[in-house]
Amino acid sequence: MRFRVISAVLAAAFFLTARAEAQTTKVCKPLRYFNASGTELVYNTSMPTPWFAVRMSPEAIADVDSAYFAFGVDRASSSGATPDTLDIRVLKDKLPQQIILDEMTLIIPPNIQGKVPDSYYVAEFAFVSPVARIDPVADFWLSWRLRGPAGDRARIRLKEPAQHPRRSVTIGATGDTTLVTDVVKMQLGLGRDDSVDLWAEARVCYPFWPPVELESFTAVYRDGMTTIEWRTATEENNMGFEILRQVPAGKAASARLWQRIGFVEGNGTTTRAQTYGFADTDPAEGLQPMGVVRYRLRQIDYDGGSTMYPVVEVRVPLRSGFRLEQNYPNPAPISTGRTAVSFHLPEEADISIALHDALGRVVRTVAEGRFSAGSHVEEITLDGLRPGMYFYRLIAGERSIVRRMSVVE
Repeated sequence: MRFRVISAVLAAAFFLTARAEAQTTKVCKPLRYFNASGTELVYNTSMPTPWFAVRMSPEAIADVDSAYFAFGVDRASSSGATPDTLDIRVLKDKLPQQIILDEMTLIIPPNIQGKVPDSYYVAEFAFVSPVARIDPVADFWLSWRLRGPAGDRARIRLKEPAQHPRRSVTIGATGDTTLVTDVVKMQLGLGRDDSVDLWAEARVCYPFWPPVELESFTAVYRDGMTTIEWRTATEENNMGFEILRQVPAGKAASARLWQRIGFVEGNGTTTRAQTYGFADTDPAEGLQPMGVVRYRLRQIDYDGGSTMYPVVEVRVPLRSGFRLEQNYPNPAPISTGRTAVSFHLPEEADISIALHDALGRVVRTVAEGRFSAGSHVEEITLDGLRPGMYFYRLIAGERSIVRRMSVVE
């Protein structure tokens, strides 16, 4: 079902609504095998990591819809603007023979400080035909690894003690498996009887089960903030709702990355209609091409079941999507050789970024050419520069932004 988009201009405020009328969705449930109440551990390893994997067991014919991972990345000072990546595969339960049902790579861009913080991400599979359907009913492997520049290190989150210690493995080059417990035992100081689970799950949808209904779901952008509201007709065993915002796609065109930006408690079991709301105070962090920001809800039951609801969109005024951030580090030490600048384009455009000295003379061209809509990071090399004040200017058509940077010994 398509969403009806309603827009209007009220005085100086930009106002746009995306409405989803009485949506119905497939029944979807998580396949979760980690000990949710266990102690959290973090395994620190160099990149690329091995292929981690969890064996999943759906209840019926199922489509693998989404995967959930908990991880972090320690960025090396030498990594610059080079991103880290998360590789994901869905494998048939035929190891050591590796039969790939679907695979993709998600780009994890550093922020302007060059860091990738720990976060809870939802890596949503954007399937094209044929989808990764588990038919006939059988186990499958959800596998993933992290890659990045030399020096970056991955932090893999684990749970101890294990709930299903033999489901969490690493996969070798020949398809052989090693229990994750054995891989991490020395670093984490585990004893002979200790065991760990990978903190990950898959969400599968059962196409032949009855649908779940959401009465309404709306998102409104006004004055730099998105107000999200939704309404349920009845509820059963409803713990609450995660509010998800799509991360700018960048180069990850084959998949969508969603980040949890909030949680609203549900009303358990009730036959009365309930209305909920949430305010996103920084929607520009999810700005997509043409100024679109996308949201969706993940409803969670007390027993761990979940339903992912359809997407709603808002449009942010394009003028607010044209941004040039402060360089990092600033001041920029000549000894580092470089500093990074981040900029955001609301639409594809021919741009140039030039570095000027204090007298306004062009020192060097930082970037030039046609860039896609979205966020970009470029490096300014410091070779040959003297300590002092400089300016860098972003020009795109008739628009331009200037920022000041300081270079020090």
